[in-house]
Amino acid sequence: MQLLGSRQSGVVKVAFLAECPICKRTLKHEVELEGERLEAFEETVSRVGVAPLSFNHGDHILIVYVDRYMAARASYAHPIQEAQAAALAEEWTRVSVAPVEEAKNNVIFLNYDKKRYCDSYWRMNIPATNVISNVERGGAIFRFDDVEVWALGFGGNRLVVAREADWQGEYLEYISKFLNGFEGVDAAEDRLFHHLTLAVLSDVKVLAAAMDASRIVSDRWRRMRVLMAPLEAFPEDVKERLKPILVELLRGATVEEALLKASLERKASFVANYRILRNLRILVPEQS
Repeated sequence: MQLLGSRQSGVVKVAFLAECPICKRTLKHEVELEGERLEAFEETVSRVGVAPLSFNHGDHILIVYVDRYMAARASYAHPIQEAQAAALAEEWTRVSVAPVEEAKNNVIFLNYDKKRYCDSYWRMNIPATNVISNVERGGAIFRFDDVEVWALGFGGNRLVVAREADWQGEYLEYISKFLNGFEGVDAAEDRLFHHLTLAVLSDVKVLAAAMDASRIVSDRWRRMRVLMAPLEAFPEDVKERLKPILVELLRGATVEEALLKASLERKASFVANYRILRNLRILVPEQS
């Protein structure tokens, strides 16, 4: 797929008109796409026809969905709320799990319906209960001094994540799309869901490509027949990341058992390639 923008030395320069529902104006927006941001954009446009781009409007973030012709197709705005110090509106129960040591992102997993939360991956100086009290107010983006926190709902759950310095605003949309399909999990306690989420947050290219991550949860207890030969068509680096997980499956491990043993990098590669692994019948569920 070739994007129809001005391309030079790996940089795509685009400009388009888009309406901001908070500013109440149609504005010209210009952006240069390169590196991981460009790769994620191209991956998403090639798959679904449009992809999000973000623009900081001060007290809100504008998200514009753009097609390959660089025409704006839809726009949304998320207000940035200043965090408040407040007590929890309801009593919450803390769930503690053994954290993934290599995980770098600061995340709180909430089961909003059951009022349970897991802050084992939250290393910020901001108390988790303070964050949750702001999430109870509603909204998707909160600012705690110099830290921006995103809260995304899916079913009766919430994923709370501190925005990384190099994250573009549209990553909010990528994370939201990744969470679609996970409505049935218990976000506070489901370790496999924790591992999958931390894996995709570690790599924006995987986040943009994580089309079938929720299918992995559906297959979690299954054992798989593994056909290794088609794997030779994969790029060498991808093969090297996938093979240890596939070997565990060959030895009779369930999908969950194999993934919980793997590094975040290998989990991320497995998530990004799960659809093709199933479609090429490299992985076929065994009949129980």
